Formats: sequence, C-alpha cells, structure tokens
Amino acid sequence: MIAPIFVGCDVSKAQLDLFILTGDTGQHLVLPNTALGHARLCQTLSPLSPDLVVLEPTAGYERAVMGALQQAGLPVARVHANRIRNFARSCGDLAKTDRIDARALALFGARMRPPASARIAENPQYLRDLYARRRHLIARRATERQHLSEVQNLFLRAQIQEAITHLSTQIAQVDAQISDHIKRDPAQADRLTRYQTVPGIGPVVAAALLAYVPEIGQLTRGQIAALIGVAP
Repeated sequence: MIAPIFVGCDVSKAQLDLFILTGDTGQHLVLPNTALGHARLCQTLSPLSPDLVVLEPTAGYERAVMGALQQAGLPVARVHANRIRNFARSCGDLAKTDRIDARALALFGARMRPPASARIAENPQYLRDLYARRRHLIARRATERQHLSEVQNLFLRAQIQEAITHLSTQIAQVDAQISDHIKRDPAQADRLTRYQTVPGIGPVVAAALLAYVPEIGQLTRGQIAALIGVAP
C-alpha cells in the first residue's frame, strides 16, 4: 500500500519551507520564494503526486506559489492561519519557527483533509494589485481630507484640495481598470453580477470577493467561513 503524501509549505517573503510527510516520516526542504524556486518546487513535488499541499495566507506572498502549484496540476489547500495555530496547539506544538509551521501544515492536511482550493484566475495578482493600490489611494485621500478640516491657511487648503481631486481621479481610474479586467472574463463577470444580488453587496465588494476569495461557489459556506477566519 502506498503511503499518502501531504506537504506543508510555509511561505515567507524570501523563502519556502517545505515539510513532505510520507506516512510517519518527513523531509524538510527550503527553496527561495522566487519564480525559479516555484519551478523547483513543482519539479520536486510533481513526481511524488502528493495527496495535498497545504499553505496559509501570508500577506499575499503565497499567491504566486499557489498559482504555480495549481498550474502544475497539484492539489493545494489554502487554510486560514488561525486554524493551523489552533491545530498546532492541540498537538502540543507551542514553539513557532518556519520549519515547525511547515510540519504543522503537513500534519493538518493529513489529519483534517481540507478540500483543495479553487483554481485561481489566470492573472489574479493583477486584480489584487489593483485593489491594493485602491486601498492605498483611499487611505491617502482620507488623510488629506482630515488635513483639510484642520487647516485654515488658504494656500494650503487649495493645495490639499488639489491633492484630493487628483487622488479621486486616480481612484476612478483604478476602478475602471478593475471593471475592465473582470469584463474580459465572462465567467468572472457573471459571478460579479450574481454577488450583487445579495443585499448589501455592491460592485466594489463583489469585485473584492472575486479577487481574494475565488473559492466561493466551490466550497460550502462553513468551509468558506473557516477559510477567511470568521467561523467560531
């Protein structure tokens, strides 16, 4: 009988810590978090045909890794960090290093068997980058508006108002890019329309769901709640 193989992949900005769990034995491997590292990762794992590769969201650094693994035809589960931490504590693993985290991810996959995540869009990073830029611009505009309410100097008020107008223009341009990007994919456009049938969800939130939670529609509501960290 062939022992099942589960892989934990702890992703940081600079490197990937892997723990390849085969039955009761494990192997630790470190690769750079670069395009070359992703290629080596797929070359290493593809011949093993792992049952599942488990990783957790880490400030977006996991997205390119996840896309490379899925492109190689490997099953990947993205699991919320709180679930992994709680699981590790339940196993008595209180220490926290990249190597220990990778092992916890592999063990979680072997024992909890989370469903594989939906295949991410062909170019998800583009849409997420647009949203990151949008958030940055909105925060800057809010800061400028706060300054405007505190300043009485007419020259400064005019300058601040000019900055606010410029930021608003840039936000509108980013919104247009987001809309155009989604419209180019009929499936994404259809999902965007369906999301907006839910009371309280407008185009901005609907597009954000497309960008950050592509698993919607392929997982149960409980699984989605666990993935984004709002489940009890």
